[in-house]
Amino acid sequence: MSILLTLSALVVTATSVVGAASLIVQGIAKITAITPSTKDDEVVGKVQKALQVTSTVLDKVALNLPATTARR
Repeated sequence: MSILLTLSALVVTATSVVGAASLIVQGIAKITAITPSTKDDEVVGKVQKALQVTSTVLDKVALNLPATTARR
């Protein structure tokens, strides 16, 4: 039982960290959008993609329902 609680706490913590990182990256994306360089836009895009994949994996581990069926 304690292993299950520990896994649950780990998933909640990881989800919180990914959420916070997403907010930070969104702010950075706004800043890089106004700079003339496109290299930074590419890097931010890759980071956003990685955070999206991580969030999807965490949703599957947490057994969250898809948004289309979650609140019917």
